[in-house]
Amino acid sequence: MLLTVKNIAKIKEANIEFNGITVIAGENNSGKSTISKTLFSIFYSFYNSSNELKRERDIEIELVMFPLLRLPPLTDFGRSAIRDWGHSLIESYNEYSINRTDEEIYGAIKSELESLLNKYDHNNENYKSMILRNINVEELAKDMCDILKIDEEHFQKKLIDRGFHGVFGYQINHIDSPNNTCDINLKIKEKDVNVSFENNRCINFSKDIDINVEALYVDTPLILDYIDGTGIKTSIGAHRDLLINKLRVRQDSTVISEIVKEKKLDNIIQKINEVASGDFVTSDGIIRFRERGFLSPLNLDSLSTGLKTFAILKRLIENGQLEEKGVLILDEPEVHLHPKWQLIFAEILVLLQKEFDLNVLLTTHSPYFLEAIEVYSKKHGITDKCKFYLTELENNFVTIEDVSYENLDKIYIKMAEPYKELEKVRYSLS
Repeated sequence: MLLTVKNIAKIKEANIEFNGITVIAGENNSGKSTISKTLFSIFYSFYNSSNELKRERDIEIELVMFPLLRLPPLTDFGRSAIRDWGHSLIESYNEYSINRTDEEIYGAIKSELESLLNKYDHNNENYKSMILRNINVEELAKDMCDILKIDEEHFQKKLIDRGFHGVFGYQINHIDSPNNTCDINLKIKEKDVNVSFENNRCINFSKDIDINVEALYVDTPLILDYIDGTGIKTSIGAHRDLLINKLRVRQDSTVISEIVKEKKLDNIIQKINEVASGDFVTSDGIIRFRERGFLSPLNLDSLSTGLKTFAILKRLIENGQLEEKGVLILDEPEVHLHPKWQLIFAEILVLLQKEFDLNVLLTTHSPYFLEAIEVYSKKHGITDKCKFYLTELENNFVTIEDVSYENLDKIYIKMAEPYKELEKVRYSLS
């Protein structure tokens, strides 16, 4: 995969390659998270989007028909028939719309609806009077037309806005140049997904490929506090809402696929258990974590923040939520980890990439974590699947440089600068 961005947030232009593990290093406030947010938002906005329009139309048609379907004299058979007819409109809308004006489409739907209602009244005067009192057939037909007329382009733009705003807020374009077009291109196997923004709104998009895998984005281990059923119920960002759901829900799988996964995961689970040895348990709808050797489980918000980092990976694995060739995005996962745990976590990520062919995006400013990714990728034979980038902020714009291997020292030199400063201070005190 290749992600190309122009004029997004503080980034002027960048090309980031994903073919295994991609590491972006740099100082705070230098645009690392912008790449994480962009990659997630593209996957989130286009995941299964062709089916999403049909799914939402289904929901809206059901809501529009609800007053009709709840009328007592209508038999269960009649309700089922009317419901099926409403949903069949979605499948056959293209036939309705060929060479027809909006008025003609409305007339056709209204006529079919009236015919269907007459078919199930069985000369029941009570039923007829209830329809006259409670149902405006003309308005019902109009509402259905309005739902069906929403075209795929308009719907997809709205999905894109929702996806990006749910992660970026309403600041996608460069804050000082919101009128300058922001262009994003994601290339997957020579197929393209393109999105453009002006004034933080999607103005154009195109796609040559359907995205059928989800990206999971972890930007804080504290997200684990919200999965126990007692956390907040409102949205806390598209990426966090999705992650909470994945941490709560176990993915259905066949026995065979479970056996295959267990074999692949054996070494990985052993590694995780070096730190997070224990099990998630559920009681009275509340999820807790019981560490090995202890009788009572801990509330998730009582776990140490470093332990939560490992527990999130363990839970995603146990729930079957890490897909083959999926996308896993981790923002500065080493922040709450002792250097010893940073090394263990790095090797776990390398093993996950190798076993599941994951695309893993990492941001970091830890030399321990960076070197651990470098060393363990060599140990496990995936050096050719790793890319390294360095971000720098100059004149209010971020530049991102590919420093893979030959120029990797550039990152270490940057990370060593604070040590040099301290040495100067130490020397001046002696």
